[in-house]
Amino acid sequence: MSFILLHLYTFVKLIHYIWTAISITFTTIVTSIRDTAVSIFTAIRDFITNIFTAIHDFFATIFNAIYTTISTIINTIYTTIVSVWTAIYETIKPLLDAFAYLFETIFEAIKILISRAMDWIAEKISAVWNAIVGFITPILEGIKNTFETVWNGIADAVSAVLDAIHNVIILILNHMHEIIQPL
Repeated sequence: MSFILLHLYTFVKLIHYIWTAISITFTTIVTSIRDTAVSIFTAIRDFITNIFTAIHDFFATIFNAIYTTISTIINTIYTTIVSVWTAIYETIKPLLDAFAYLFETIFEAIKILISRAMDWIAEKISAVWNAIVGFITPILEGIKNTFETVWNGIADAVSAVLDAIHNVIILILNHMHEIIQPL
């Protein structure tokens, strides 16, 4: 009788060790899958953010190049016109004093207006870009967090079910042990 109980006890211990190994392995697999999924969603979020940043940088570079080109052209034109007018001015100085001052004032106003317009355009583009990034980033974070929460819930539920099955098997084996022990 002791021999049977000893073998039954050994069998119960063996089942317990096997069940523990299965439970640890399953938990490790589930955790690895969850971590991989979180890494994938983080990589996707980073990829999308990098794309939008590259687009922003691209357009900012274009607008800066346009601004620089227009500013250079205006400065070149201004320099040329001033040189010509200086020569004319030296030739017919008394007549052009009033006209030179007026022309320089108007030209500076145009230059300032263009500069301010380009600054305003760059500011608006930057504001739109920041609004797009500010809108998309929380959405991607929300998707990632929701997925992670759902995945953790599934893993916890599966773990709880496996633990419950394990406990039922141990309970049955213990009752069998109690029934057989008196024999």
